[in-house]
Amino acid sequence: MRFFQKKKENSKKRVLRKWWIPGIVLVMIAVLMVVLFLPARQTETLEAAADEVKSAPVAKTIEADYADLAYQNLLENTPDFDNLTAGEDYTDDEIIILFASDEEKAAVESALTESGAEKLEDISQNMALVKVPEGVSVADYYVALNDTLGEVAAQPNYIYHLLEDETQTNTKKNKSETKKTKEAPDEAPDAFGVTYLTEDMTITATPNDPQTYRQMYLDEIEAFTAWDEVDGFNSGDGVIVAIIDTGIDLDHPDLAANIVDGVCYTGENTTGQDNHGHGTHVAGIVAAVANNGTGVSGVAPGASLMAIKTMASDGYGSTSNIVRGIEYAVANGADIINMSIGALGYDGVLDSAVTYAKNNGVVVVCAAGNEGTDAPAWPS
Repeated sequence: MRFFQKKKENSKKRVLRKWWIPGIVLVMIAVLMVVLFLPARQTETLEAAADEVKSAPVAKTIEADYADLAYQNLLENTPDFDNLTAGEDYTDDEIIILFASDEEKAAVESALTESGAEKLEDISQNMALVKVPEGVSVADYYVALNDTLGEVAAQPNYIYHLLEDETQTNTKKNKSETKKTKEAPDEAPDAFGVTYLTEDMTITATPNDPQTYRQMYLDEIEAFTAWDEVDGFNSGDGVIVAIIDTGIDLDHPDLAANIVDGVCYTGENTTGQDNHGHGTHVAGIVAAVANNGTGVSGVAPGASLMAIKTMASDGYGSTSNIVRGIEYAVANGADIINMSIGALGYDGVLDSAVTYAKNNGVVVVCAAGNEGTDAPAWPS
């Protein structure tokens, strides 16, 4: 099946190119002449314009560290369609395309329209989410793009799911002899803060939150000792943690005091309000208010929480939304990004977005190991 019209043969292209004067200005003049005087040869000329633009030096119009890496990642890593399932591993009607310049963007977008594709949105300035023509698979359209326009930086819109801890309890064995038993009791002990810590510790930062005694991981990472050293129950003050997940319950009594402005990219709301529960759970682990007599204690109870909703109520999200979430976090001052999400297979766009965040001084934390598999998962 052919999705684009290709009217010139290779020999004809070589003859034409021999007489062209190199340069972006003349290429654009040629395109204009085609539009005005030779409409029947529009697709043919757009292909030539795209080839000429790619061969000329271009000025990147998005951050160089992000654009260069993303563009190169997509060119160097061909999607493994043979081991991916449409509708499960990637959306079955969308493809992400990254352009090296505004000129290339204009030329390729015109060719996309000719083929019956539709640009759904700009993910960033020179990166677009495109709906493939009806009845055409993403894999076939990817091949058609490269066959017709030459080397195109494109990939599927990968599907991500939540990584959840199914045990919700500490089940590790063979603890150090200086550690006490880690099984959560049915009710809070009288001397909480001593019973579940190393025996030689002196604890002053013992919160009064009623469910903290069930948070065995606070002992594992020696959070109480750390609180004694840095700001007590205000530990984390001044740090913004972006939770890229299903959102956060913005009215939660143990979280509301720490929440800053967020965003939603799933279309379900505009504020980052959680309609699933996973993001709220993650946010509570990170920065639930401590010593307020409510719920649990966060690891950094003084930190601010930024709700970035990229995962829908069914627990699934996509590359395009997650990348926009990362860009929002960086632009709005996040110090840390947490993503308790995953997908199988390399994702060049997301890889580049994570690198972009790191290059801007943001610490990126990703979940791993929940599914008990040796297969590498992204973004971790």
